[in-house]
Amino acid sequence: KIVLALLNHGAVPVNPKVWKFCSVSPRTLEVLMNSCDRILSCDAWVEAVPPELWQEHRIFYDSALQMTNQPRQLQHLARCALRGYLRVKCHSVIPELKLPEPLKAYLLLQIEGYIR
Repeated sequence: KIVLALLNHGAVPVNPKVWKFCSVSPRTLEVLMNSCDRILSCDAWVEAVPPELWQEHRIFYDSALQMTNQPRQLQHLARCALRGYLRVKCHSVIPELKLPEPLKAYLLLQIEGYIR
């Protein structure tokens, strides 16, 4: 939740090379990946996940691996563009938009449990 709050308050997304340090926290890794417009190939985070953790969160890790070097959905790219425009105002502006609550949650990087 700390990483999510920082990103929603304008923190710059971290370099994918740092993901290996967060790879044992699927929720944190999901937020970091969803703050980027693409998931670059980086074996370091994959190798850092213990096999038993991968098994427990297989849906997330498999989806993240499947999206490596693949184009992200237009919906995700629009989210990145809007968040890039709002920057430090994401946490205050997005909740005030006249949008359905699920869309607001998506824009605020709500945890879904997988990468699409």
